[in-house]
Amino acid sequence: MWQSIGLPLLVVPASLLIAVVTVGLLNAAGAGEELQTTIALVVAGLVLLLLAVALWRRLPEAKRRAMLARSAGGPAADMGVGIAAAVVLIVTAGLVMLAGIAIDDSVQRRIDDAQPSVPDAAWQIGLLAIGLVILAPIGEELLFRGLLLDGFRRRVAFPAAAGITGALFAAAHLDAWLIWPRAIALALIGFLLAELYRRRGFLTVVTAHAGLNAVALTALVAS
Repeated sequence: MWQSIGLPLLVVPASLLIAVVTVGLLNAAGAGEELQTTIALVVAGLVLLLLAVALWRRLPEAKRRAMLARSAGGPAADMGVGIAAAVVLIVTAGLVMLAGIAIDDSVQRRIDDAQPSVPDAAWQIGLLAIGLVILAPIGEELLFRGLLLDGFRRRVAFPAAAGITGALFAAAHLDAWLIWPRAIALALIGFLLAELYRRRGFLTVVTAHAGLNAVALTALVAS
């Protein structure tokens, strides 16, 4: 259990710890808040990816290949399904958030308070895009849908494993601790991504995750 579940569970806190240290160093160097947030996000995503890959490489070759296997339709079909799935995930998350706002008047205020500042410099926005659209989807899907889902599936039925990893996926996002509809939306997204991973494979869920994050980043920059 330690090998298949315990070690992967340490990846997120380790990456967050390094991100906090990075923020502290940048703050001491006099960097602005936007730059601190941008670099810390990229560093956290890179560390998470590297640690997830390190754990993945410890697995037998047959299991590594199985985790990254594509569907019979090929890469183009997998990416197409991933893009379509991203649309479904965006609509699903939006509906959950709207329901939360309708139920709880304080949700909108919490969303506004938690809204991160967006850098003005194009190169910093580019760094954000790298972190959110490339590093995070690959690293998080390898960790949650690859390593952790596989570990839990050895012990419980798939729906339970998908639910557990979906909850862990939500818990790994700091805003989920502040905005309860966001936590529900992320847990549901994690569950749906687990099902998508089982049916279509790694490339499809990475594409779906990247599409979801790309839309979120675009909306953040536009606002």
